[in-house]
Amino acid sequence: QREVYDVVTARAVAEMRVLAELCLPLARVGGFLVAYKGANPEEEIDAANKAINTMGGTLMRVVPVDSQAPGGSRTAVVIHKSSATPAKYPRRPGLPNKRPL
Repeated sequence: QREVYDVVTARAVAEMRVLAELCLPLARVGGFLVAYKGANPEEEIDAANKAINTMGGTLMRVVPVDSQAPGGSRTAVVIHKSSATPAKYPRRPGLPNKRPL
């Protein structure tokens, strides 16, 4: 169902551009996407700004998370759903990975 969830979470699914397209349409306006990423997601987040904005999101915070996982610390990327996602998103299966926004 589209735009009904208060919080959508994702862990080790895809890069941020793809996550924005797949997950933000599920969050209601006023809701959040929380993506669990590696220790230094800054470049990935910068590359995803267009996708985040297109899906109606706004980057709120990047929060360091203590982790016992191999590779050390992780990061929670918190995106606020500030406006509705256009009806044409997400695109059909496979396209977000093949041609990220």
